[in-house]
Amino acid sequence: MARQIFGGTAADVAEDSAGIRTPGAVGTVWDGPTEGASQIADMMTAEGAPISQLTADAAGLIPPFYGPDDNSERLWVDFGGGRVAITSATIGDRLRGHLAALDPHGSTEAAIAAIQARMGRPLGVAQLDENGKVPAAQLPPCPCQTQPPQSGATPDGTSNTQLPR
Repeated sequence: MARQIFGGTAADVAEDSAGIRTPGAVGTVWDGPTEGASQIADMMTAEGAPISQLTADAAGLIPPFYGPDDNSERLWVDFGGGRVAITSATIGDRLRGHLAALDPHGSTEAAIAAIQARMGRPLGVAQLDENGKVPAAQLPPCPCQTQPPQSGATPDGTSNTQLPR
């Protein structure tokens, strides 16, 4: 797995319960916002030194740090004011890379195979013949194709057409 980098932005600050920045505050990191969440102790500084808690800098900012080795995108930090979410600083970069990829989910190949499996079949994707027309074998049955009406003349010269039922 990979470690994501957190902190290091103007939005990542240590605050007390009154919402005041707290320079030098020591905080804990959690995997969720609720009481049942687990505290995270497997972190590293930006330089790679292991840490088990965070310490805000002299301006009250959370310095860059690497989260746990489980590819977490969001963690919750608590500097005494309750747990608040902190999002990976590289999530935007990864999203842009994902959006720019030709087939980020690997679904294009499966979609092409599904389309090809339905080509040239009734109710599937039609293939044209050499004249640019859909061959009759590829057309679905039409409910309007019924037996032609049976007709005959009566002795008085009128028609007794019977429609199929």
